[in-house]
Amino acid sequence: MVANPEREPASQADFRLGPWNVSPSRGRVALGRRRHRLEPRVMQVLVALARSRGETVARARLVDEVWRGAAVTDDAITRCVSRLRRVFSEGGVAIETIPKVGYRLTVVDEAAPPEPHRGRLRLEGPFIAVAVLAVVAVLVVDWIIGRANQPDVAPALPRPLTTAPGTERYPALSPAGGQLAFAWKGEAGDNWDVYVQPVPGGRRLRLTSDPARDFLPVWSPDGAQVAFVRRDGSTCEIRLVPATGGTDRGLAECGAGGVIDMDFAPGGATLAFTQRSTEEGPGRAFRLDVATGEVTPLVSPVSPLVSDESVRYAPDGRLAISRSPALGVEDIWLLGDDGLRPVTTDRLKMHGLDWAPDGEALVVASNRGGVFALWRVYLNGRRPEVIPGTEGASSPSVGPDGRIVFEAWRSRTGLRRLDFESGVATPMIPSTRYEWDASLSPDGDRLAFVSDRTGTAEVWLAELASGATAALTDFGGPYTHTPRWSPDGARIAFATPEGGNFDVFVMNADGGGR
Repeated sequence: MVANPEREPASQADFRLGPWNVSPSRGRVALGRRRHRLEPRVMQVLVALARSRGETVARARLVDEVWRGAAVTDDAITRCVSRLRRVFSEGGVAIETIPKVGYRLTVVDEAAPPEPHRGRLRLEGPFIAVAVLAVVAVLVVDWIIGRANQPDVAPALPRPLTTAPGTERYPALSPAGGQLAFAWKGEAGDNWDVYVQPVPGGRRLRLTSDPARDFLPVWSPDGAQVAFVRRDGSTCEIRLVPATGGTDRGLAECGAGGVIDMDFAPGGATLAFTQRSTEEGPGRAFRLDVATGEVTPLVSPVSPLVSDESVRYAPDGRLAISRSPALGVEDIWLLGDDGLRPVTTDRLKMHGLDWAPDGEALVVASNRGGVFALWRVYLNGRRPEVIPGTEGASSPSVGPDGRIVFEAWRSRTGLRRLDFESGVATPMIPSTRYEWDASLSPDGDRLAFVSDRTGTAEVWLAELASGATAALTDFGGPYTHTPRWSPDGARIAFATPEGGNFDVFVMNADGGGR
């Protein structure tokens, strides 16, 4: 039940919605150890809906209670409701749209989950330094799209497609699906060049051999040519080479920060690409005329901070663009005849996207389920579905028959203790997952670090003498990072984009008091 609701959330007491604890004064909702920060307007909308739980709240009433009757667009209300639905997607609360009227909040499950036990750590022992090991990528191929929804056909497991030593990246299936273009660093690991090879396997053909870094290949729609990016220091150029080998030629210069992604438009007359003007600057989307080399802006930036990242054309000319307002925060937008509109509002991290053959969905590498995997994201609002067997996937490329080629990251990262006198680094708090962003406590007995041992990036605490570890956060998706100790060792600050933009949080060293 809602306890004594007031008009202003800042003055309202905490209350419960089924299994959820709602704290208007702190702008926070919590389900067990999971906590979500809500913007003030979003919290006000929640309070207004909770006050009339089970009854429909008209949009006009929300405008009156939340915006005090000020002029406001429908999009503002929709964004607030969408944010609440993302938060409550974990269960217990539902918000129903009543067409042409408003919204209704209902409690689905009144049972509160038990609070997980978190033991305190007794900490002893010295620490010196931290090191991180290298990452290697390989490519694998899958046959899932088009078959996953057929109950009589079991999804096939991924299998290797390229097996050369070293690092292979940026896979791109040809329009007919029979050839794969990719970038390989070479057996010695000293030079990136573009290669093609048959699918499902065969002898690879080297298309470029320049000492500069050649990468990010994309096929022309007729499959006759491959565009790629060449970088040499601060010099960046988009070039074109015949798919059967031959002399490459320049199409246009690109920003000093480099090209992020690119793709040919249907017909092959133009090419969309995203680039950074500086190494640290945001990405901007442009259109390149292949014949003339003329470069023009593709879409207007919504803000100086928002970065355009991945771009992919559908066969009918629609363009999917992923946009990022902050590191680890990304959503998909669709550019069509009706302008630019959002497809997702998850604000999760992405590592590339491509269109499913039916044009009704996108295949996206995302951490929406915790670890990175491939997801089928539908354009009609249907709930996204994970593609089995794709954990660790990145940079998907989908063929016309539904095969998916993607990067499969096989990496080893960990924390090591370095003895400055001997120069010897020894492993510490070992696991089979990623560990990074370590921070030593002022007394030298405890180590705060980030790990994905639970499937998502969370802050952990280690007892260095015994090796005992415990998770301090449980955000379940946002890119949590950079834990840092207070001078007295009592609190830990860290950053996470829980609400879509990065905020700094402070918690007690045992994980409480956030």
